Amino acid sequence: MIYPTIVVENFFKDPQLIFDFLKKVKWSRAKNHENWPGVRSESFHKINPELHSFIMNKIISVFYEYRLQQVFWESASIQFHKTKPSDLKKWKRKETHIHQDNNMEIAGVIYLNKTLCEKSGTTIYNKDLKKQVVVSNNFNSLLLYDANKFHGVTEFTDLETLRLVIFINKVTAKYKFLDRIYDC
Repeated sequence: MIYPTIVVENFFKDPQLIFDFLKKVKWSRAKNHENWPGVRSESFHKINPELHSFIMNKIISVFYEYRLQQVFWESASIQFHKTKPSDLKKWKRKETHIHQDNNMEIAGVIYLNKTLCEKSGTTIYNKDLKKQVVVSNNFNSLLLYDANKFHGVTEFTDLETLRLVIFINKVTAKYKFLDRIYDC
């Protein structure tokens, strides 16, 4: 399925709750088979299942109407991801910049930097690697996109970045996102 690129502003009613939770997480670096700079928390489904379910239901409701059907997903990961300029200088895998999230259907980012940084947002590319959509790193905004689209950080800057990264796989529902439910 091809999911559209969507931006939702003011995703959390009270983002401070996320920052309170942030103080409790443990950080780890990428393992050899993983491809990202900086540090990430464990997935929320392991460390805060209630918050994981809340965020997932809110995200899925962007694409699917819960009042009309049940929606299921096989797996989902939501993690804090923090990068510092020094992390990016040490990172040897240049293919991190523009990539696809293979084996996933939906990917997303919730930007948590309180200072707007247009350059450290996300760019979505077409199959010819031409820019299609550029999204600023705007506090408390959710960006969702088809995980098979090429994408990457617009520009690595001298700012520390904090975001939630989201990966969702194998979504099933009676009515697909772009199906017409009602006849016109």
